[in-house]
Amino acid sequence: MRWVTDAINAFGPQNTRSTVLNQVGLASAYFLADAPDLAMHAGNTAQKQAETLTSPRVIERIANLRRDATQHMHLPEVADFIRALPRPTSVA
Repeated sequence: MRWVTDAINAFGPQNTRSTVLNQVGLASAYFLADAPDLAMHAGNTAQKQAETLTSPRVIERIANLRRDATQHMHLPEVADFIRALPRPTSVA
């Protein structure tokens, strides 16, 4: 997953949407790989970067991290992370 992180870091400020979407993908992969701390770090980074975006797709992808984190919901910090995610919306 190191090469994914390197690729994300190579995006410039003009590619914020792509950066956020890739960061969310990384968070999802970390959750599925039993690395919830890394997943939450990537997810929090994505949420901070997404604050400047209005893309419904980005919000939906961030909200969907819930489904990948379910096996870690017994961890209080993961439960808090999930509660802080935006609510899923319908994307056309």
